[in-house]
Amino acid sequence: MLARYDHSIVTLLGEQAEAHEACVLDTVGDTLSVLVRLRRASGKVVHYRLRIEASGPEPKVREEAPERLPAFCPNRHVNVGGYFCLSFSAADPLPVRDVSSAMAWWARLLKFLNLQESASTLRRWPTTREWAHGDAAKHQCRAELCAVVLGPRFAEALNQRRLSAKPTGNNFVRLHDGKTRLYSVWSEARRVATLRQACPCGSGQPIITCGDHAERAAELPFALLAWRKAEQEFWDSARGQTCCGTLRDCPLRQSTALSAANEVPTEQAA
Repeated sequence: MLARYDHSIVTLLGEQAEAHEACVLDTVGDTLSVLVRLRRASGKVVHYRLRIEASGPEPKVREEAPERLPAFCPNRHVNVGGYFCLSFSAADPLPVRDVSSAMAWWARLLKFLNLQESASTLRRWPTTREWAHGDAAKHQCRAELCAVVLGPRFAEALNQRRLSAKPTGNNFVRLHDGKTRLYSVWSEARRVATLRQACPCGSGQPIITCGDHAERAAELPFALLAWRKAEQEFWDSARGQTCCGTLRDCPLRQSTALSAANEVPTEQAA
């Protein structure tokens, strides 16, 4: 049963390859070798030779060999082993089940490769709309859900990475949009400090009577704090990896430089 299901994924992806300017070079079991002709906005065509592994409902993909992309770069969403991070399965799954989902998978892949080409030129990831690294993504998901409930102003501010949460002593956590303080939340009780204040969604109602906005407003700053903490933990765990050097700013490069600066030459140590 599993083999037939996996084979159907391979078939679906293979059948949609040509429509997405790709050709299948070889198929072995649940693995496709494909050549993608990526057409840039300038008209330039860039070739990627990729390996697609369809051993589960969400296919994994990487370069056959790291030629155009680094073998590992979290800031370019290339995971260990060179696998592309196309989605966050817990909130934004990308399974292939039928023709429509196979088309969506190919579209996501081509968008990812176009972003990679822009990143190579700009030497930075070209958009702020991206999933955080490791476990930080689940906290990002919580923050995004809260922001959407609170309205377009919050969703836009979060998308532009303007929202931040700042603990003040042991009593409060304050939510800021840039330098502007939006509201405070009790740290222990985890509720908005003033429930009679106007809801930040702009409805004009007290936040306590405005749907579930009081709960979402209280949850948002803690999701941001957890997101920041998990992101730092991810980079701490990746310190043993080598920076690929393709982007201007990278925590891996900074940690490598710091380690080198702290090293004491053997002769001097003796």
